[in-house]
Amino acid sequence: MTGFRVARIFGISVEIHYTWLIVFGLIAWSLAVGYFPRVGPNLGMVTVIALSVTATLLFFAALLLHELAHSYVAIREGLSVRRITLFIFGGVAQMAKEPDTAGGEFRMAAAGPLTSLVIGGLFWGLSRAVGAEAARLLFQYLGFINVAVALFNLVPAFPLDGGRVLRSAIWYFTGNLTRATLIASSVGQGFAYLMIAFGLLQVFGGRVGNGMWLVFIGWFLLQAAQAGYQQVLIRRALRGLIARDLMREDTATVRPQITLAEFVHEHLLGSAESEFRVVDDSRVLGFISLDDAKKTPREQWEQVTVAEAMTPEAECPTVNASQSAFDAFLAVAASPTGQAMVRDGSRFVGAITRRDLLARVRNRLLLEE
Repeated sequence: MTGFRVARIFGISVEIHYTWLIVFGLIAWSLAVGYFPRVGPNLGMVTVIALSVTATLLFFAALLLHELAHSYVAIREGLSVRRITLFIFGGVAQMAKEPDTAGGEFRMAAAGPLTSLVIGGLFWGLSRAVGAEAARLLFQYLGFINVAVALFNLVPAFPLDGGRVLRSAIWYFTGNLTRATLIASSVGQGFAYLMIAFGLLQVFGGRVGNGMWLVFIGWFLLQAAQAGYQQVLIRRALRGLIARDLMREDTATVRPQITLAEFVHEHLLGSAESEFRVVDDSRVLGFISLDDAKKTPREQWEQVTVAEAMTPEAECPTVNASQSAFDAFLAVAASPTGQAMVRDGSRFVGAITRRDLLARVRNRLLLEE
């Protein structure tokens, strides 16, 4: 998940995803039409709007500090943090790899909620110290919402921070990260299903807005819990490997001048390969697969060439031969052709296909059973 960069802190790129703009508007609107008019009925409209926008900005600033706390501890543990992205559900820090120890996982996971609790306490203290009604209501809200964020994240449901704390404890006692992730992910999925069920009850009870929001959050947590477990499995299966270890130097090739009909009948159907490099005088022009061919109506296959139907080289994901195997996996996963090009400097040295990569992951996981 990426967005546009707004800052760089501790060498970490801080980015805003477009969905953040949606939730920013929704929170500010709900505060302006609901919360502040209710708790401060004597406040004027201009004051309410100003409070709502300020509260929303400070809320997201606190979420950023929450993620920076995770990132700071991660850096202290020797991990690389690529970016922090603010999006519709708050914020997420993207790290190059998982912590190496259960203790490191615990310290990193606990840092975020503890930071939110401290921020919430500071705002609550400010609300007790100021006399102006508007400032008092602002700080009360920020105190409450940051404590709520901390408590929600402490729920032992992976991938929430509490779920990561749970995983670190299971990992510590079992010594098995994969098993710990499976258990924590299962708890996370169970919590997500409960949220979805409760949200549906709210919808059927007439509270459609609140209910749909709970269903949406529950669905997101369900997907994240499942993806978190799968990612750990893939990382472990590919540990110690680089892109060069996964690539094929002898990937099937076709010439750009042949028609799609020739490509399908003479190359694709007569081979076990599903993706082909398009090569002209040893120069890689792009990749083509059956999916690319199917974008053109069959009655035009005799007239359209491979060069016209292929995915151009410039649009194909590329990894360096010395990059980690997991980076290569991410590149292949995002590839429209199911392949990633591997280069050593500027020289093309091979390609990694989705089929070969999944087979490698499956075989290594089977050997670990």
